[in-house]
Amino acid sequence: MESKRSQFLLGLIKIQNNKNEEAIALLTPLIKNYPDIEDYILLNLAKAELLNKKYEEARAHALQ
Repeated sequence: MESKRSQFLLGLIKIQNNKNEEAIALLTPLIKNYPDIEDYILLNLAKAELLNKKYEEARAHALQ
C-alpha cells in the first residue's frame, strides 16, 4: 500500500512540476490498483491530461 501511495504523491509532484506525461504514466495504473482513492486519482489524471492538451481523455476521466 505504501508503494501505491508513493506513486500517487509522486504523480501529484509531477503535475506541479509540469511533467504531465510522467504524471499520467504514474497515475493511470493506480485507477485499478488503488480503488480507495479512485476519485482523487481520476481528478488528478484529468488535470494532467488537460494541462497536456489531451482534452478528450481529460473529459472522459473527469466524467468517470
